[in-house]
Amino acid sequence: MLEVRNLSFSYERPVLNDVSFSLGSGELLAVLGPNGSGKSTLLKLIAGIETPGAGVVSMEGRDVSSLSRREAARAIGYVAQESIVRFPLSVLEFVLQGRFAHGRLLGFESEEDERETIRALELTETVEFAERKITELSGGERQRVMIARAIASRPRLLVLDEPVANLDIAHQVKVFQLVKSLVADEAMTAVVVTHELNLAAEFASLAMLLKQGSLVAFASTAEVMHEDLLRSVFEAELHVDRNPITGAPRITPLIQSAPISARS
Repeated sequence: MLEVRNLSFSYERPVLNDVSFSLGSGELLAVLGPNGSGKSTLLKLIAGIETPGAGVVSMEGRDVSSLSRREAARAIGYVAQESIVRFPLSVLEFVLQGRFAHGRLLGFESEEDERETIRALELTETVEFAERKITELSGGERQRVMIARAIASRPRLLVLDEPVANLDIAHQVKVFQLVKSLVADEAMTAVVVTHELNLAAEFASLAMLLKQGSLVAFASTAEVMHEDLLRSVFEAELHVDRNPITGAPRITPLIQSAPISARS
C-alpha cells in the first residue's frame, strides 16, 4: 500500500535521514518522537506536499511525487497540524470542497458529493456545525471539520498530523476510534503523528519512533512501547506497564519532586 525507501530531506539542515518502512492496507501507524524529530516533514513527504531530497515514497506502486494534484487528493486525505482558513465558508461548503478530487466544483456537486459530505460530518460529529462559518469555530471544532473534509473523498490513505492536539479527552478518544474504524471497515491505511502515547498504544497497530530525523524503531505498538526505548528517545523518566482493562501498554511519566531548599 505505502512504501518509503531511503527517504532523506533537508531544509537548511538535515531533517530526515535514510528512513525506510512499508505499510499494508488496514494498518494504523502512530508516528512518535520528540519535537523537531522530523515527524511533520515525514507526513508532508508521504502526502506529496514536499519532494524528497533522496529516496522515494510510493503508494500502490506509484511514486507519490508523480501524481497529479487531483490524483493525490483522491488517494490521500491529509490534515496538517495547523490549517489556515481564509474564507468564511459554511462548514458544509468547506467539507464539500473535499470532493474536489472527484471532478466537480463547489456549486456543481452531485447527490453523491452531498451524501459523502453529510456522512463525513456525521462520522466526525460535526453535522450540527453544518451552517456555521468555519472561521467561527473553536480550534477543536475546526480540527474535527478538517478531518471530515479529509475523509469526504474516501481516500485510501489518511495522513493526520496531531489530529487531537486541540481536543478534549472525549473527542481525542472518538477521533482515534473513528480512524481505527475507517481503517478496519474500509481497508484504509492511516499514518498519525501524535504526542498522546497512551492513545497511540490503545489504537495503533504499528508505531514508529523518530529522533533527530532518524528512524529508531518501527514495529508493532506493543514492541515499540518499551520502557528503555521510550526513555532513550524522549529523554524522560517513563514507566511502562499494562492497562488492566485493555492489556495495552500504559505509559506513566515519573515525576521526581524537586528538593526543598532549607530555610535560612
